[in-house]
Amino acid sequence: MERIAEGYAKIKELKYAEVGAGSDLFAVRKAIPGVFLNARYSPVKLVQVTAQELREDIEKLKYNGAMAISCVGIDSSVTDERIIEFISICKEC
Repeated sequence: MERIAEGYAKIKELKYAEVGAGSDLFAVRKAIPGVFLNARYSPVKLVQVTAQELREDIEKLKYNGAMAISCVGIDSSVTDERIIEFISICKEC
């Protein structure tokens, strides 16, 4: 998203944007400061990280300008417990 954020900045009255997993959220926030940003979290990474790493990732996304965080593409490799943990951490941060 950081590669095309300047283009988004030209859209008058832009209110909302999705920022893909792995994008430089800080750069996107700089390019479109007044826009509500939903940061995507990687479903692959969701399976791989520890609870502490997940918390740190979510905190970093929020710090860098995410107004909301989502994770799409979740499949059966992600346990229900992990999904609950993800939602809980998002609410806490």
